[in-house]
Amino acid sequence: MTKLQLNKAVLSKKKIELKNYQKFLPSLDMKRKQLLALQKKAERDLNSLTLDQLILINDVGSKLPMLSQDIPDIGEMVSIEKVEVSWGNTLGVNLPEVKKVILFTHNYSYFATPIWLDSYIREFKCALELSVRIKYQRHRLEILSSAVRKATQKVNLFDKVLIPRTKEELQRINISLADTERAEVVISKIAKKKRLAITQGGKL
Repeated sequence: MTKLQLNKAVLSKKKIELKNYQKFLPSLDMKRKQLLALQKKAERDLNSLTLDQLILINDVGSKLPMLSQDIPDIGEMVSIEKVEVSWGNTLGVNLPEVKKVILFTHNYSYFATPIWLDSYIREFKCALELSVRIKYQRHRLEILSSAVRKATQKVNLFDKVLIPRTKEELQRINISLADTERAEVVISKIAKKKRLAITQGGKL
C-alpha cells in the first residue's frame, strides 16, 4: 500500500476524490433501489406463474379424473416448436422476456385414443407453455439478483470504505499540515529572537 503523502497537493487531490465519491453515491444507491424493485417484481411474477401452473394441474385433475387411473404418455405428441424471447436493457442489465411460445401437436389417431385425450392435450400445452415461461422468469430473476448484489457491493464500497477512508486521510493531512505550520511559526519566532539578540549584542 502506497504511503500517504502529507502535503497540500495530496490534500487537494483527496478533496476532489471525496467530492466525487459523495456525488456518485446517491446515484449508485438510486440504481440499487430501482434494481431491487425490479427484483421484487420478478419474484412476484414468478410466484404468479407458479400459482397458475398449480391451479392448472388441480383443474386438470378435477376435469379429467380418469387420469388418476390412466395417464397417457403424450411427450411425443406435443413439442416446443419455437420460443420467441426478446432481450431488453434495463438499468444497464440485459433481461429476457418471453413474447410467444409456439407449440406443435403431432398427428395422432383419434380412433385409437381415448375421447378425452384432446382435452388433456390442450391442458398439457398450457402447462408446457407455463413451464417455459417459468424457466425464463427464473433466469430473469437470477440476473436481477446478481445485479442487485453487485450494486449493493458498489454502494457499500463507496459508503463504508472509500468515503470514510478519504475523510480519515484528509484529517491526517490537515493535522500534519497544521503541526508543520505551528512548528514553522515557532522556528520563525526563535530565529527572530536570535537575530534580535545578535543585533542587540552587536550594538553593545
